Amino acid sequence: MRWGEAGGAAVLRAGAAAVSAGGRPVGRGDDAQQYWPGVRCAGEKQEALRYYEQALPLFRQVGDRSGEATTLNNIGLVYDALGRSRRRCAYYEQALPLRRQVGDRSGEATTLNNIGLVYDALGEKQAALRYYEQALPLRRQVGDRSGEATTLNNIGCIYFQNGQPERTAEMLAGRFETLREIGAVAEEAALLFNLAFVLGQYLGRLEEAIEHLTRSIDILHRYNLPLDAAGYTLAQHEALLAQLTGEQR
Repeated sequence: MRWGEAGGAAVLRAGAAAVSAGGRPVGRGDDAQQYWPGVRCAGEKQEALRYYEQALPLFRQVGDRSGEATTLNNIGLVYDALGRSRRRCAYYEQALPLRRQVGDRSGEATTLNNIGLVYDALGEKQAALRYYEQALPLRRQVGDRSGEATTLNNIGCIYFQNGQPERTAEMLAGRFETLREIGAVAEEAALLFNLAFVLGQYLGRLEEAIEHLTRSIDILHRYNLPLDAAGYTLAQHEALLAQLTGEQR
């Protein structure tokens, strides 16, 4: 994920939301990519769509609701790749009750998160937030720590775009334990950078921001990482640290 840089805009990446200079969402973490093998293998989106659309009535004929839900989700992902967000959402919304009927709480959480992504991309932030907030407790119930971190990040981005930096910082801070549990050091470095950006640039909490950046720089050194998970370099971490240190003086 990516939020800010010294003297620059805020951008969020790496399996999560993306925010550009004006706070406009660029992209979000969509962990449902695990359900999209056909597009990856076939390479051609239209061809993959054709196969999924052939499979869908077969799943329905045999009463395989789980397979039907997964296929609906895959069709939605293809429409997303084709830039047809509303069509994508229609398929996710068909998949959602099927997930619930078969008791697939993990799939339900993924689908809720993905519907949130669509509304977010369409600029309907409150609708997106409603879906993210439904997905979050399900992530926790099934022990999906990575998915929980993604959804927390998406919620944090909504608050950031709505001009609520305190809530944003709260959501970001809630991801630390999760990232450490799953050993996601590059993501932790990016999170520390983003949290430092919000705390230092928006909330005036410079000491905390500097502490977080010092930790992110240490992670990049310790694990010999050229970039964090958002694509920021060590030099960019150090540049923001220098900027905030200068402001503290």
